[in-house]
Parts: sequence; structure tokens; C-alpha cells
Amino acid sequence: MNGSHCDVGASPTRAKIIVMPRKRTSLREMGAYRFLALYYPSVIVGYPLMVLLLGHSVADAWEFLQAHRGLVVGLVILPIAFIAVHWFMQRRTHLVRADEEVQPKNDAVDRFVDQFRAIGIDGEPASAREIEQLEELMHLSLPASYKAYLRIAGRESTSCLLGSNCALRHLPELRAAADALLGENGLQPLSANAFVFLMHQGYQFFFFEADGYSDDPPVFYYLECEPAIVRRFERFSDFVCTPDSAAG
Repeated sequence: MNGSHCDVGASPTRAKIIVMPRKRTSLREMGAYRFLALYYPSVIVGYPLMVLLLGHSVADAWEFLQAHRGLVVGLVILPIAFIAVHWFMQRRTHLVRADEEVQPKNDAVDRFVDQFRAIGIDGEPASAREIEQLEELMHLSLPASYKAYLRIAGRESTSCLLGSNCALRHLPELRAAADALLGENGLQPLSANAFVFLMHQGYQFFFFEADGYSDDPPVFYYLECEPAIVRRFERFSDFVCTPDSAAG
């Protein structure tokens, strides 16, 4: 797919994924309960005490409250309103940052991204959410090397040969097309874990086994009229780094 050669190394063990949980801001964490528990008793008890200390009667205090109802309402409502606004702004901040906070940290993917970019692989990248949706749709866990490729050129690849379908929008349809091609040639369909990542002009395709055991699995290939599927590359990264790898 590119004219340079690279060696990213085989990795039989999947990289450990650390998912950072999204922090939630509760009223308890904000100290709101403690504030309200102190504020309202202080107002309720403090006002009568202040009135008595100043030498006023209870009737005078009640008359003052009647004459200044707006002030009383403000003393009651404003603390709750302030806490509600503060909670909303905190919640909004966490929602805006949610994508970053739940982004999985995968050193293997990052390593492959660096290697592929170093040899000139380019295109329009797929987002982390789009990759997750693809895995959910296909009911598969994609290997790190392929996720790295999607992060660089998932939506559109400048290295994909003319007539080849390898962009994100085509991927959900390739498996059925590959099984149909195999059936037309008297061969059994692919295994449940097989993931077809490229089909060229409808008569040849490439796939790997997304079985969760390798970050850089072997790539298999089938060409129309051939009697069997062949193992074409020992690693997906070899496929990416091999010039004109989809030429047949």
C-alpha cells in the first residue's frame, strides 16, 4: 500500500487498555448538603437572636419580614439557585470532555500509528467513536495495527488502490460480498471472526482473523477462480508497508 518498508514487530499479546472513568460531580462532592445544613438553621435561628439582641420585639421583627418579603425570598432561593447553576456548569464541562475522558489508552495502537505515519500513510482519519461503532456492528474486537490504520486513513485512504473498497463506509458490506465470491467458486464462507478490510473490484479480497489474540494478525487473500484462500502476509503491518499489496 506504500512504497516504503517498515517493521513494527509482531505482538502476540494484546496491549492492556486502561479506560479512564468519567468523573461525575454530585451535590455531596460539591459540599452543597453541608452548606445548606449550616445556612438555613443559621438564618432561622440567627434572625430572631439578632432581633432580641437589638432590643426589638417579635412583632417588630414580623412586621419587618412582611415589609421585606423579597429579601426573605432571596435568602431562601438564592443559595439553592447558586448551587443548581454551579452543578449545571460542572456537568456541562464533564459532558464536553466526555470523549477525551473515556478514550482508551492503548500503547500498541499509538506505536502502530507512529510507524505508519513514518512511512507516509495518509488519509482522512476515523474517530474513536466510529471505530467503536464498527466493532459493535461487526461484533468483533479489532487488532491494534488495524485500529491504528483506521485512525490515520479510516474514512479515506490515499494509499488504497483505485477500485478497492477499504474505507470505513464500505467495511460493513465487505464480509457478505466476500462470502458470496467464495460461494460462487465452490468454497466455504469465512469464519465468524474473519474481518474483510479490503475488496478490489469485486474479484479479490483481503482479511484477517479478529480473534483478540494478536495486535498484528496475519493477512489472508483470495482471488476469484483460485481453489483456496492463501496466507499472503504474516502481519497486517506488512500489508500496509508493502508496495501495491492489493494488486493481486
